[in-house]
Amino acid sequence: MKTKLVLSAACIVMLIASTPAQSAYVNYVGTNADEWGGPMHWRYCYEVVLDPGESITAFQVAGAVALDYCHAIDSGGNSLQGWDATFDFEIREPVNLPHHTPLGNIAPPPEGDYETIYWSGPALQGGTYYFGINSGWQPIMDAGFSLYGPYVEQHADWSEPVGMGLGPVWGPVMPEPATLLLLGFGAVMLRRKRS
Repeated sequence: MKTKLVLSAACIVMLIASTPAQSAYVNYVGTNADEWGGPMHWRYCYEVVLDPGESITAFQVAGAVALDYCHAIDSGGNSLQGWDATFDFEIREPVNLPHHTPLGNIAPPPEGDYETIYWSGPALQGGTYYFGINSGWQPIMDAGFSLYGPYVEQHADWSEPVGMGLGPVWGPVMPEPATLLLLGFGAVMLRRKRS
């Protein structure tokens, strides 16, 4: 009995020691609501940091945008070969819509979910990578994110500060069709008034 207990304890210790820690995190290094910034001056920029030995094959964030606005680079500014962005209505992340919490503050619990911008490609090894969106006309929301890889599955923790590693980030909202129609109508009316 004593031998079985010692062997069981040794197996548990070996299992814990061989399982990589999930310490991957995402910083929001984009801009404030009315500015452009980040390493490439993207409106929305996510810094993904992986420890040595960690790797990811996918990163997703809640939001909606034309895919030609989406980018992925390494810390040297080189495009991530084989990494493409897709827009997915079925893969969803938690959000707080329609407001955004100031960076560094705790967001209220999510009130719903939203479609995602999903980047994927060959495994990225430990290091720093940037995923960005340079679209500036859309409203901002508190947005969940997820990282996926062989030993990593990290999701936004809504009890952590916004944009500071594990907490939610900001993401772009695609206005609903009625809002777009009202904006278009307002622009036409302004143009007529000026003429």
